[in-house]
Amino acid sequence: MRLFRSSESDAPARVGVVGDVHACDERLSLLLDHLRTRERVDAIWCVGDIVNGPGDPDRCAALLAAAGAVTVRGNHDRWLVEGVSVIPDAHRREELTAETNAFLDSLPPSADLELAGGVRALLCHGLGDNDMNNLTADDYGYALEANDELQALLRRGPLLVVKGHRHRAAIWRVGDLTLVDAGTLLSPEATCAVVIDTSARTITPLRVSEAGVVAGPAQEFSAGLGPWYGGGVTDADAERRRWVRRNAIPGHWMDVKAWITAGGLGEEQAICECGWKGPVRAEHEAGMTDAEEHLLPLKPDSAVRP
Repeated sequence: MRLFRSSESDAPARVGVVGDVHACDERLSLLLDHLRTRERVDAIWCVGDIVNGPGDPDRCAALLAAAGAVTVRGNHDRWLVEGVSVIPDAHRREELTAETNAFLDSLPPSADLELAGGVRALLCHGLGDNDMNNLTADDYGYALEANDELQALLRRGPLLVVKGHRHRAAIWRVGDLTLVDAGTLLSPEATCAVVIDTSARTITPLRVSEAGVVAGPAQEFSAGLGPWYGGGVTDADAERRRWVRRNAIPGHWMDVKAWITAGGLGEEQAICECGWKGPVRAEHEAGMTDAEEHLLPLKPDSAVRP
């Protein structure tokens, strides 16, 4: 399979990311063909977990290798390589071809990559080198503060983190991190891949349906592409952001614009619905710009553990 490369730079501007594969060779074949012919991506990445599923892991490994996919190791791949029996009917080394075993042996736990425009990215399975890290978009408060891999990444500055593992496709933001969970091919009709386009600054989810590969609505993203706001940040904007970070109580993600304006919700009702005691009022009084849609769930530089 030939991939279309960017003529401007070796760093790809448009990347297709495959979620947890789990031996779903038929869906993987359809997906890779779609990424090549319809999405015309510059590169393909895969978040791992090639084995342990209903299809042919040998074919999956061969398809990814032929596509030149940058692939990281998932926990299921590691279990097979280490000879650990964790789940019933798991694939075993002796069932796989020598080529597949060599492919799995070669997979790194994570990969530091770069996209066009100088966007730094980390491709991993769970989070960082920990393929069992269970971070999801629903985590908040202490769950974020106590996540060692997350805290280490937050100290690296703006970064696009592309991951899998939880089979819960999502695009969300924590501090200067934009996190993308690409989902899994194991669940029919669910999101199983995304297309990251740094030129359009969008991330588009894909799913494999009976009608073929279907794209969902593209979502804009900014963190990892430059300033937190995704554009020029004035000193006043930066000060408002710092003010909210100092005064907001760590809690659930919330879209301030939706609560206060589009939702027509009053401050007190919004506070009650979210279970927060002050962030909505703090944000409103701080005069945040429309570009800053989310309050951070914690201050990355002041996480405290009891």
